Amino acid sequence: MAMAAKDILLPHHSMPSRFTTEDAPEVPEETLDKEHFMIVEALKHSDFLCRNYILSDLQDDLYNVYSGTKTSKELWGELKQKYKTENVGINKFFVASEEAEWLQNFLEDIPYWPKPVAPVCIHCDSQAAIGKEGSVMYNGKYHHIRRIHNNFKELLSSGIITIEYVKSKDNVSDPLTKDLSREGVERTSNGMGLRPKISQHGGNSA
Repeated sequence: MAMAAKDILLPHHSMPSRFTTEDAPEVPEETLDKEHFMIVEALKHSDFLCRNYILSDLQDDLYNVYSGTKTSKELWGELKQKYKTENVGINKFFVASEEAEWLQNFLEDIPYWPKPVAPVCIHCDSQAAIGKEGSVMYNGKYHHIRRIHNNFKELLSSGIITIEYVKSKDNVSDPLTKDLSREGVERTSNGMGLRPKISQHGGNSA
């Protein structure tokens, strides 16, 4: 069954769900040249509308980055990957800040613990993430991220936590989250103040 050009011109609201997840349908070989041309042009036009529909909702800095994508499917895929990665980082911040708040409350309840309790320092290897969390306000459109950002700002302003930038190679928490080379283990051990175990034969044990 030949595909007609009118089948490609989709309503505006239905474009994202189709053009961001599917490849362009193939045009049957038996299609007449004129009709073939109309179908191809209709596909290009609909994809163009969908791509620009997505771009129009982006902030200026994101628009400048992603405006060079060729198709709406490619654009949607790159944005999806970006926000998946960002959400992982934000969730790490959220978990760390909640743990820090719990630790503060726990230490406050210990009668002989020195008061006031010092802020818990959270190490982060992303200067961009630190800048975003330290900004006065969150400008994005996702309510769950806004809630996390506001909670983080409150913990910062109340002195419960502080944020400090560390290079990934200097992050002493790496052994708890990833495999390290021998050099990485030695560097991290030194950073944590650990000393190598001395064997009975006078050398360092493996």
